[in-house]
Amino acid sequence: MGDSSLMVDRYDVRGALYDLKEAESGGGGDRWEGLTEEERAEEEKCDQERYLALYHDEFQYQEYQDEEAKRLISELDLTPIHTAGYFPEADEDTFVPPPDLNVPPGMIVPETVKQNKIIVKTSKFIVTQGGQMEIVIKTKQAGNPMFSFSLL
Repeated sequence: MGDSSLMVDRYDVRGALYDLKEAESGGGGDRWEGLTEEERAEEEKCDQERYLALYHDEFQYQEYQDEEAKRLISELDLTPIHTAGYFPEADEDTFVPPPDLNVPPGMIVPETVKQNKIIVKTSKFIVTQGGQMEIVIKTKQAGNPMFSFSLL
């Protein structure tokens, strides 16, 4: 391992450390001392995420997220239509963005009203459930053409 001409492969630095007091923590002090309110709030959020598994069952939370994803999919009614005499529904009309939406030129808009409903419901769902749910939906709906917007 390493350079064959070098006779020392590893060096034990424990003997070179004389005084560890500089590296030791103050102990018992306020660890948030000197932080602004914004930084404290951020640290509290980090602690909540850090110790989440102590207070909540992760498997139960994952099952809950899966159930919420199933509810979203059933709400969106993504069952394919296989009929010979097919008539487009109102949801499949061409989507025209409302003028107050102020869509920038060159931005891709949904083609149908149904596709717009799916995008709106999915985005609301992800906002309420958290960013992790976006990954779950992308994974589970990877082959679904109605969710192709999530791959853009």
